[in-house]
Amino acid sequence: MPEISVDRLSQTFGSTRVLDEVSFTVPDGRFVTLLGPSGCGKTTTLMSIAGFHTPQGGAIAHGDHILFDAARRRNVPAEQRELGVVFQSYALWPHLTIEQNVGFPLRIRRTDRAETRRRVAEVLDLVELGHRAKAHPHELSGGQQQRVALARALAHGPSALLLDEPFSNLDAKLRERAREWLGELQRDLGISTVFVTHDQTEAMAMSDQILVMNGGRIVRSGTPQEVYHRPGSRFVAEFLGRCNFLTGTARRTGPGAFALEAPGLPGGVPFRADTAPPPGAVTLAVRPEALTLHTDETRPGWRARVTRTTFLGDHYLHTLQLGPHILQALGTRHLTTPAVLVDLDAGAATVVTDDPAPDDTAPHDAAPSGLADTGPVPAEPGPPEPSTTSRAV
Repeated sequence: MPEISVDRLSQTFGSTRVLDEVSFTVPDGRFVTLLGPSGCGKTTTLMSIAGFHTPQGGAIAHGDHILFDAARRRNVPAEQRELGVVFQSYALWPHLTIEQNVGFPLRIRRTDRAETRRRVAEVLDLVELGHRAKAHPHELSGGQQQRVALARALAHGPSALLLDEPFSNLDAKLRERAREWLGELQRDLGISTVFVTHDQTEAMAMSDQILVMNGGRIVRSGTPQEVYHRPGSRFVAEFLGRCNFLTGTARRTGPGAFALEAPGLPGGVPFRADTAPPPGAVTLAVRPEALTLHTDETRPGWRARVTRTTFLGDHYLHTLQLGPHILQALGTRHLTTPAVLVDLDAGAATVVTDDPAPDDTAPHDAAPSGLADTGPVPAEPGPPEPSTTSRAV
C-alpha cells in the first residue's frame, strides 16, 4: 500500500495560524499518531488528508496520486480518495441495521449485491460482530458501535485508514481493550494508518511514530521511546506524562558529558549531549521513574524529604523536597521514613528548551475554515440520509 505524504500544509483562521507548514510522511503499513492538545491542528490535518477540509496551502499525496495541491488548484473529492475514515462520533445511521451501515460505502460505489454481502460479512467477522449484523446501533454498546464504524471504514478496501479520536466515547477499561484490539488488527492488515488523539497513553501504546503538535506545528517526531525520553522541549516533556525540571548552569565533565550545577544538588546532575549547551541557564527534564529512593548511607544520593505519598495501585507517587527543588518520584513500595536519599539513573536527564507553549487562542481542531470541492462536509459529519450520496465513507 502506498505511503501518505503531507507537504507544507497551511491554514489561517482570522489572525491565528492553525496549520503552520505541516509536513510529514506516513510510510507504507505504519501507524502514525498526531498527538497534541485541543486546538493544536491535529484534526484539521486529518480532515485535510480525508478531503473534508481544504487547506489554504500545501500538498497531499497518496503514493503517486496527488490528492491535494494548492499551487495547482487540484483537490480530489473525498469519496474518490479511497481512504477509510472513522469519526469521533462514529456517525452511524440509527434507522439502518449494522450490515446496512457497513455496506453503505459499497452501495454508493454501486458494488453488486452479491459482492456487497460477501464484503460486509467479511469485515463484520473481522471486527467480531458477524452475529449482530441484523441489530441496530442503539442495541450495541459503545465499544461495539466503534467497531461497526471501523468495519464501515474498511468495507470498500481502503488503501489507508484515518482515525479521529475513535476511543473518546469509551470508558477507561474499554479504551484499553479497544486500542489493543485495533493495534493487532492494523498490524494484521498492514494498512497505513493516521491516528489522532490527545491521550499520550494511547499514542505510546499503539504508534510506530508519534508527531507531537502544538500551535499548528509539529514540534517533535519520533518513535514513542524517542519522544518520551528525548522530548527536546519543555512542552513535549510536560505533555507526555509527568516530568521534573531542574535549571542551572552546565559544566563539561568529559567528551559529550556534562553536569548541571544547581542549589541543593551537590556534585551536579550528570547528563549527556551531542553539542555543548548554550551559555546561561540550562533546563534538564527528568522523568519520575528515573529517580531511585533509598536510605542506604553507603550509596550515593542527594538528601531529600518525602512530603507526600500517593497510592496509585501498582505504584506510589512520592513528592520530594530536595533543597529548593520539589520533585516527584515513582516507586513500587511504601516508604516508612520521610528522610531519603535520591539517586538518578545514568543518562536519564536530557536538555529541553524553555520555549513557552503558544497561547490557547486557536479554535478547536474540528472547525473548518474552508470546504472541499466535494461540497459542505463538516469535520465531524453527522450521518447523511441514505437517499443522498454520502462523502463520509
